[in-house]
Amino acid sequence: VDCNDYDECTDDSCDASSGCINSPVECDDYDPCTDDDCDSETGCTNTAIDCSDYDLCTIDSCEEGRCEHEDKCPPHPCYTNSCEKEVGECVYVSIDCDDDDACTVDSCDEDTSECVHEEVDCDDYNECTDEYCDCDSGCVYSDVVCPTETCFEPVECNPESGCPLPTTPLDCDDYDACTEDECVDDKCINEPIPVSDYDYCTLDYCSEGEVYHLPVECDDYDECTVDSCDTETGDCVYENID
Repeated sequence: VDCNDYDECTDDSCDASSGCINSPVECDDYDPCTDDDCDSETGCTNTAIDCSDYDLCTIDSCEEGRCEHEDKCPPHPCYTNSCEKEVGECVYVSIDCDDDDACTVDSCDEDTSECVHEEVDCDDYNECTDEYCDCDSGCVYSDVVCPTETCFEPVECNPESGCPLPTTPLDCDDYDACTEDECVDDKCINEPIPVSDYDYCTLDYCSEGEVYHLPVECDDYDECTVDSCDTETGDCVYENID
């Protein structure tokens, strides 16, 4: 007996007791992401489920019989993300963390995608500069001017230790032993040593630091006069010997 029913969707057989048996073909491929069917001419068909959402900015798939639509342009730390719907192209733009302050170092935290503004360190580790930060131009440096002490030599700034204390007196020595040298208000004063003995009949002077008082010479080399000096006027007086 020919039991063929010419249907690809049945299994045809003959049973001695009951005759022809045409049992439906089992087309289940146990894949929840396919539609299982049978065509009488071609047999079983297992067509993948169409999960397309017709959105070029999603990645469409089937998981356990459910359609999934994953964002084609997932978030990225410190970037804004978008997708051009017409072509499905991802666009990533870095987050602008610039706070327009030259005194901060601006960055984006990869863990939080939040902007971080750290204070600029303007320290140049030079004790001879004063430093500060200008919001418009950034770090500004100026030379330290060491303070002066009246009648002391100026001091120079040391980059490691800064300004030392003035310890060297201003040198006012004029190398003249007959002057008294001193500093007053940062000016050297070299006054002659007082030599006067207030005696009009002496010649007073200083030599190499020694003060001398020489008698006024009134000798007229005349044996017939007594020569002397008037202490009130400093004039020589000549009296005739009787």
